[in-house]
Amino acid sequence: MARSGMGELRSPIFNGSNYDFWRIKMCTFFKCNKLWDMVENGYEQPVKKKDGEALTAAQKLALEENVAKDAKAL
Repeated sequence: MARSGMGELRSPIFNGSNYDFWRIKMCTFFKCNKLWDMVENGYEQPVKKKDGEALTAAQKLALEENVAKDAKAL
């Protein structure tokens, strides 16, 4: 589960046996990479108050972070 310089996450591969141990490794992997909440709950995109209103800088940053975490979890 080491990280390369490219920021790649390497998750445990399920080989078809010992599912219970693999499941524990996967849960640990997601928790260590701060992705467990994304696995359990997903994320909601910020809702704009009015049509055409742009997201605030904080909302844009949160959305970008959530999209990146969601992609890593997948």
